[in-house]
Amino acid sequence: MNGAADIELFGLILTAIFVLISGGVSLWMKLKLEKELLIGTVRAIVQLVLMGYVLTFVFSIGYWYVVLPIYGDTFKVGRDLK
Repeated sequence: MNGAADIELFGLILTAIFVLISGGVSLWMKLKLEKELLIGTVRAIVQLVLMGYVLTFVFSIGYWYVVLPIYGDTFKVGRDLK
């Protein structure tokens, strides 16, 4: 393991099953949430993959004086979004 969390195939399949169950319930109860569910799922996957690349880059920087402003900006943006 290289410090990253290993996601096994079982976990991915289980997650997909829960999303499919949610879509099935939405269809069965005629809630019309399928489009939002699909968009939300794809958006979450894209965001997690991009954050993985960003964090890999940030943690690969070996100089604290480069990483510190990145952390500072992150906390500032998080605080401003409240």
